[in-house]
Amino acid sequence: MTALEVEWKLSLEFDNFSNLDLFQRGCYQVRCRYKGPPSLQYAFHLATDVQQDSMRGDYLCGASILNDGAVFATSVVNVQYRKEEFSLNEVATATLTAQTDSTELPHRFTLPHLQLVVDLLFCDGYSQCDVSRSLQVVCSRVVDMHFNSSHNVHHRIPLVFDYFHLANVSFTVHGVLSSVRSTLQSPSLEKSWFHNLFSSQPEQPLESTLPKVLFGDFSHKRKKRLSRKASSQAKYEVLHNDLDHARAVHKKLCAVLLSSLDGLVSSFTYLMDIIPQRQRLTIALPDKASRLDSLMDGVKSCDDASVMIAAVERDLDNLHAEINFLWTQYTEAVSLNPSIIRAMAEEHDRQTMNRLYEASIIHRWPLETCSRLSPKGKFSHSRIADAIRRSQYIELAVAPLQLTCTETDGECTSMPIIFEDRYDVQLPIGQKRNSPHTMRSMFCICWDVCRGRAVCMY
Repeated sequence: MTALEVEWKLSLEFDNFSNLDLFQRGCYQVRCRYKGPPSLQYAFHLATDVQQDSMRGDYLCGASILNDGAVFATSVVNVQYRKEEFSLNEVATATLTAQTDSTELPHRFTLPHLQLVVDLLFCDGYSQCDVSRSLQVVCSRVVDMHFNSSHNVHHRIPLVFDYFHLANVSFTVHGVLSSVRSTLQSPSLEKSWFHNLFSSQPEQPLESTLPKVLFGDFSHKRKKRLSRKASSQAKYEVLHNDLDHARAVHKKLCAVLLSSLDGLVSSFTYLMDIIPQRQRLTIALPDKASRLDSLMDGVKSCDDASVMIAAVERDLDNLHAEINFLWTQYTEAVSLNPSIIRAMAEEHDRQTMNRLYEASIIHRWPLETCSRLSPKGKFSHSRIADAIRRSQYIELAVAPLQLTCTETDGECTSMPIIFEDRYDVQLPIGQKRNSPHTMRSMFCICWDVCRGRAVCMY
């Protein structure tokens, strides 16, 4: 397996902590860490201006980075009253790297099984020197992050803890795929391992895996050294088909980075329309198709492996630098902006209601049938609900949000199916009418009925 290293930039913004109905008075703190595949590596970094602003007099301890960058801890707040709110306004950035198999190079790189673990810590002490050692985890929430290169991650979620620690913390996550690069590995040795064990020769330098990604795993017959002076560089005797394969891989890699750049520009443009006029920044809208064509034209004339490798590295480095430059402008303009926080909160509520709307069924009946309605329809609700949950339509229609918590948001298989009967005075007797909002949910029932999976009409 030839590995590629994929890098993501993430910004985590905690803006508010509120006490809904905590049972105990004391000190509370929120800590978070990322959880992903075994090859995932990351480190938190606290923003400089936020670090200076977090040491305020109304908090016992400011925001900090723990466990060598693995854990981000917010300020410690002293909760004394019910429905008490605290403005955190703390930001931490992180760079995540993971490895993916180049033989299964997708058009969109996803970050599989990436989760954000949010812990609520509590202690009943009030001395500043004892708070950090006395805090204990009382509740944990796992937030699933659905991340791909075309849409990136730009979402805000209010996270509610369990019943015995009924507190709410609101945070926003911005993320972008920043680079795709080759990894470094030890060169393959022709000698046996027993000979290498007792050999006094120095270790050979690490080699890049980009040639193997572009041209495949070459055998030793097709790999020749130029000279002893240039022994660190290898020249490959490639065929025309190998160059075509390298151009195809180069196109896929550039398309992934351009999709990430286009998604970041689209989010930047959308958020700039929300903030006040004096805070807006003007950015140029790139043409993804023409930019990709220009990059492809640059490697068409490459007829040598070393020239091809240098051109691919140059294009990937240029796109990586362009994404990082735009990401820096994005975080400076967007982080902790009140207008953007309100807009993203409304967008989260709208998306949540749309998910519930997909599983709501409304029937309108004549008012005269209120007293003599047959219970047959009520008993068929369970069969309709089972048919909806078994249908493929509900899996596609009720798509998960970018940030979801299973404990609080539920899943499409466990979400409630809402039935509502409305009695209309103007509706004639003998006529039943479905609400327009019902047609999408009723479609999945008819879709299953046509395939003989369920018959639950009433």
